Amino acid sequence: MKFLVSVLTIALFVCIVNANYQLMIPPFLMGAPESTVQELQELIKRNINKPDFEVEALVEQWANEKGGTIKEKFYQFKADMKLMQERANSMRKAMAQNLSPEARKADEDLSRIGNNKTLNVQQKQRKLAAYLAGN
Repeated sequence: MKFLVSVLTIALFVCIVNANYQLMIPPFLMGAPESTVQELQELIKRNINKPDFEVEALVEQWANEKGGTIKEKFYQFKADMKLMQERANSMRKAMAQNLSPEARKADEDLSRIGNNKTLNVQQKQRKLAAYLAGN
């Protein structure tokens, strides 16, 4: 789920910053009415400055309130994203074994920042940029 929200909020943030409202439609909303898609996009936009864990809870609450197919597709998507994240983490850890100790530490540090659910998208971007700049 955190991956889902991160992807959605990062995509939304990038679009807002670039004033490009061609927002990504999450798979669980494919085929949904445009008004429903816009409703979720507005929810995320209104809460873009909140920490990931709060946005995740709001998106889940929204899906529960929508009910029906959207709720079903949302929970399937959430399960799929969790599985994908577990696989990606396993692959990342396996690849990190071949890295130097310094590169392994950088990988862990960057992963920790990206997975920190108490930060919002902008905070993560600033922390990642500062880390990569050596600050």
